[in-house]
Amino acid sequence: MPFRTVLLDTDDVLYIHPKPDRHLQDYLAAYDLQPRHPKVVQKALKAAHFDVLHGRISRQDYYDAILTFHGLPQQALSYGRSVLLADAAAIQPIAGAVETLLELRDSGVGVAIAANTEHPTDDLVTWLEDAGFPRDLWWIVLTSCEIGLTKPDPAFFKVALQAADISTDEMLYVGRDFYELSLVGEQGIMPVAFQPDNPENIGGSSIIHSYEELYQLVLG
Repeated sequence: MPFRTVLLDTDDVLYIHPKPDRHLQDYLAAYDLQPRHPKVVQKALKAAHFDVLHGRISRQDYYDAILTFHGLPQQALSYGRSVLLADAAAIQPIAGAVETLLELRDSGVGVAIAANTEHPTDDLVTWLEDAGFPRDLWWIVLTSCEIGLTKPDPAFFKVALQAADISTDEMLYVGRDFYELSLVGEQGIMPVAFQPDNPENIGGSSIIHSYEELYQLVLG
């Protein structure tokens, strides 16, 4: 049965952040502060990150926690939130992504987004539009903070299937994380790893290296 919907992760699948945390680094420097190591931040704010992804706390509260952990004073938090948003919005499309996804859409394939993120749909779609992805490209956009579920929870993909009104064998999911992809495959959805930097296909067999290969997989 041909695929009717291509469901895509966002970071490192649709786009990259060419200069991660650049705005935050500049803001911290203005206060003579050095950025904490990302893994240290991740460990310290693990619970808060879980909660914001599930919509249990607001993005503002989560951002305040990040900024405070970096050592910024209370009066710096309000502007600091805009700094973090600027970094989140500073994205660059993966080569071939815009053109290929438009071709898939024009061929009758639904193009959808599945994101574990603290950002609501409107923000995400606006940033993608600013980066070159037309707003009307997306058939479905699912964000974890709005539906209260994260990938690879089967319930997340059940929501995706219901929204698309298709069966599992009509959906293809493109992601990066092999563990997540293995669980997606157990649900009957075809998992595809987008690994442009993995020419030897280490880690699995369902691997593509470019959007041209995605096009061939879906329509070839």
